Amino acid sequence: MPLARASDTCAAFYLQQWWFMPGFSIGKLAKVSGVSIDTIRFYEKSGLLPAAERRPSGFRLYREADVRQLIFVREARAVGFSLEEITDLLRLVPPLDPALAANIIEAKLLRVEEKVAELQRWQQMLQELQRAAASSTSLLQSIIDFFERDVRDALAKLPPRPRPSSRGSHDGK
Repeated sequence: MPLARASDTCAAFYLQQWWFMPGFSIGKLAKVSGVSIDTIRFYEKSGLLPAAERRPSGFRLYREADVRQLIFVREARAVGFSLEEITDLLRLVPPLDPALAANIIEAKLLRVEEKVAELQRWQQMLQELQRAAASSTSLLQSIIDFFERDVRDALAKLPPRPRPSSRGSHDGK
């Protein structure tokens, strides 16, 4: 089980201690979620977080559901989802066409699998660099060697070079 983030522990504490309060101010929401006030406002404007209720004084009032959604958005951003992708994920809340939900989930699952593969590849490279640093091997050469396959693959995707024409010659004959 992964270690809980301090902000998640803080969120649990606030949710347990302040359950009787009618809502959270933006400052408390920021503290509970580990997201800055400016980011909360941005997410609200972007539609990733519903517009907060307003107290008679005009101050924003957030609910427990907002805390949960904000933490979800924070975590989705942390693993590399774009704002558009997070919006798609948030649309999975019923009522939603099951076929559309399945398509969105499948696309996101593929994206996560690609990201995991990319991170595993970087992990492998860093482990090789670590071994190279412990030996007399050049770190730069280790990096070049690691990416050599990528360079070959990229070059293989290029269209073939046109062959020089055998007609005529360059000397005007």
